[in-house]
Amino acid sequence: NQVSFVISWVIILLLIFFAYKVSKNLQAIPGRLQAFAEIIVEMFDELTRATLGKKQSRKYLALIFSLFVFICLSNWIGIIPSIWHIVDKEVIIDIKSGEHLDINAHKELKKEWQEYNQKNKKLIFAKYITDVYNKRNNKNYAVEYHTFLPEWMTLEEPTQDLNTTLGLGLMVFVIVMFSAIKKHKIIGVFKELSNPFIVMLPLNIIGEIGKVISHSFRLFGNIKGGAIIMIVISYLISNVFLPIGLFGFFGIFVGTIQAFVFSMLALVYIAVWIAGDEEEHTEHKA
Repeated sequence: NQVSFVISWVIILLLIFFAYKVSKNLQAIPGRLQAFAEIIVEMFDELTRATLGKKQSRKYLALIFSLFVFICLSNWIGIIPSIWHIVDKEVIIDIKSGEHLDINAHKELKKEWQEYNQKNKKLIFAKYITDVYNKRNNKNYAVEYHTFLPEWMTLEEPTQDLNTTLGLGLMVFVIVMFSAIKKHKIIGVFKELSNPFIVMLPLNIIGEIGKVISHSFRLFGNIKGGAIIMIVISYLISNVFLPIGLFGFFGIFVGTIQAFVFSMLALVYIAVWIAGDEEEHTEHKA
């Protein structure tokens, strides 16, 4: 998916630039930008320390923090007004042959449409072509609207694409399994998966794989579902406007919550396998 690929890299470059600006001139008394970054990092530092223990937390802090920030920006970027959706050209295409009608034929159809609307119920041009003109003339035409800039430059949430969320889920799964093998060795991992009885081994393996699916589809479903709801509501009100409150709710509030849920689930999956010893947790609580 070109849109997801391009926007994902735009977000990654923005995050690299932000990290560079913050780390370039660190001060004992932080400025606004440094203070903002420190608040977020400290919050996730406390969460990882409380979950994994003092010794293990710093190993995974960068992962959990990066997941949250990347997913959060990916969910937010769709609310930015985009000139890419401005229609630049209207074309009529023959679906069977794939050919476009020339300008003169296009103008003739426009005139027929205008004359039809003067006598009958008004229809938009695309609806007239598919519902009226095609039936009268036994044609298979359709109207296409080409945008101002290429489709791959559209500002669309990468998390609307299952490829993105599944990729993130697989990355977390690989890191979890690698961490588990590093701590328990391969034999130890199979012993853990065999609890409480050896016959549970296949089910536990399926359960671990199922985490990837649930982890990925939860994020994808919520973001895609929110986008579909906004499209439906926009259509129902004839595309005049989209309620700002609803747009902000799905774009910012739900987007932030889903980013936090995804990163916290990743933290929990890691903690199940490599959580620190009881002494570490006791020391942290003290």
